[in-house]
Amino acid sequence: MKVVVIDAGDRQHVATIAECGEYVTIAACPSCHAAQPQIRGTGITHHDHNTYYARAVAQCCGAALRMETRVDTIFGIEEDERVLRGRARVY
Repeated sequence: MKVVVIDAGDRQHVATIAECGEYVTIAACPSCHAAQPQIRGTGITHHDHNTYYARAVAQCCGAALRMETRVDTIFGIEEDERVLRGRARVY
């Protein structure tokens, strides 16, 4: 899994997922420049084949950010969710 935080200027910041999984951290806040800020997602907006897109907020100053989480999948997010919720396809 790879998480990228995108600031208002469309710059990408590689994020590290916290051990507890409740937030990610980046090197410095793009808004207030605080070191190692906690970034929390506020809700998934949409997804494509292998990436979730979400709104996010920096806990240090409340800056609005975007978060993209690319997951490891072969058949795609929708198929993975179908398998987890019910009958799997027979190939």
